[in-house]
Amino acid sequence: MEKAALRPQYISFLEKQKQKEGSLLLSGNQLKIIAMITMLMDHIGVNLFPSVTILRVIGRLSFPIFAYMIAEGCRYTRDRKNYLFTIAALGILCQLVFYVFTQSLYQGILITFTISIVTIYAIDGLIYGKNNYSRAAWGGVLLIALYVAFIAPVRLEARGFALDYGAAGAALPVAVYYSRGRLIKLLSLTIMLCVVAYMSLPVQWYSLFFGDSVNAIQRLSRQNAHEVCLLRILSRASGSNISYRHDDALAVASKSAQTKDFVRAFVVKLKFPL
Repeated sequence: MEKAALRPQYISFLEKQKQKEGSLLLSGNQLKIIAMITMLMDHIGVNLFPSVTILRVIGRLSFPIFAYMIAEGCRYTRDRKNYLFTIAALGILCQLVFYVFTQSLYQGILITFTISIVTIYAIDGLIYGKNNYSRAAWGGVLLIALYVAFIAPVRLEARGFALDYGAAGAALPVAVYYSRGRLIKLLSLTIMLCVVAYMSLPVQWYSLFFGDSVNAIQRLSRQNAHEVCLLRILSRASGSNISYRHDDALAVASKSAQTKDFVRAFVVKLKFPL
């Protein structure tokens, strides 16, 4: 929907909100690039310079960022099926190439994140399923995801089957997704990173030093959420067919008192129920 379709005072609010949170140092895409660069440095350290510990330490930044982005992506994506298909397709493609060169059944991080996304969708399906048949189907999907994450690596250990970052790595985005509030999300992330580090290599403990980066990510995701979800609410009230998720709108409304008051005042005035 074009901005011209919105009332001037609402446009003014969105512009002020954007300017207020636009002072952040990095955008979400820039943080993704940083995560990819640090991941590349980690892989270079593992394969080419195993004695250079600093490369492994820097590489610990990538996993918390990617995991947090997966959780936020599940929450705010406009097309959940396409989001899952993209991650899964890339993961399978990478695994095929990896297997051709190594004949190893070790599963990369994209497969781990695919399990995370499937688990989130399945739990949401159990909670918000339209009927008992739908919830039963999602329950079956959840059992399969849990089997692949927890049981398959144990039963197929002799064949070299394992998940990158293990079951705890797959559970981390799930824990962040179902956490509410900045402090709770950071606490969930920290606890899960401790579990991942305990079950992984000692160098993984360095990932705990990058908790502040996740704080920045959450502020960035809040900026995008304000703009996207408020525009969806406004466009819906104006008669547009842009869809939005009810819980997303409530989540954004609760980000700050100012935004919450604005949204509720707006929807009450137009008799548009949240």
